[in-house]
Amino acid sequence: FVTLLGIYAITRILTPSEYGLYALAMSLMVPCQSFLFSWSDLGLKRFFERALRREELPVLSNTIYLGLAASSVILFAVCGAGIVIVQPRSEFAGLIWIGAAVTVARQFSVISKTFQLTALSRTRFTLMECSESIAGLAIGLALCWWVGWGPAGILTGMLAGAFLVLIWDRANVFNRIRAGRFDAGMQREIIGFAAPVSIAFFVEYIIASADPPRR
Repeated sequence: FVTLLGIYAITRILTPSEYGLYALAMSLMVPCQSFLFSWSDLGLKRFFERALRREELPVLSNTIYLGLAASSVILFAVCGAGIVIVQPRSEFAGLIWIGAAVTVARQFSVISKTFQLTALSRTRFTLMECSESIAGLAIGLALCWWVGWGPAGILTGMLAGAFLVLIWDRANVFNRIRAGRFDAGMQREIIGFAAPVSIAFFVEYIIASADPPRR
């Protein structure tokens, strides 16, 4: 419902050119998320029970979080290189940077929510999911409509919603990584399991986004 409300509001508040910039920025971030970040929540769901049984949950947590940090650095490096090469308008370049920040923050929030889901804390997971969606939409619409930020306001609202989850879950994040370490072998296992699925998501999105052949 929140997503449908957001689409309805965004398409009426933004001008066609603003909505086009917003949609283009998001369409660039979605394949980046699939290719660089989707491995993390897939791997967490797959290896959580084993890590819990072996008392290696801090190791799994550190491995996931450090892997996400590395993926984040790659994303920002790719965005920077793309902006230097393509040299888009400053307005769109700003949207790309905000979109990259949104992609990173939302993936870290996904990991926080996935930890709750795998631990069967369904109520907390639902509250985190709903608060991120509602707060992100409300802040985004306020920045877009009243402050006049346009598409940057919508993306900033999404960023704020993701940060709300991370702030809420900060104590749990600290407890998860405390006394843990990065395990390269575990990281290889996670990538080996998740890579085929992540690549499939990436290719599926590219195919779905491509223009159909003309007759």
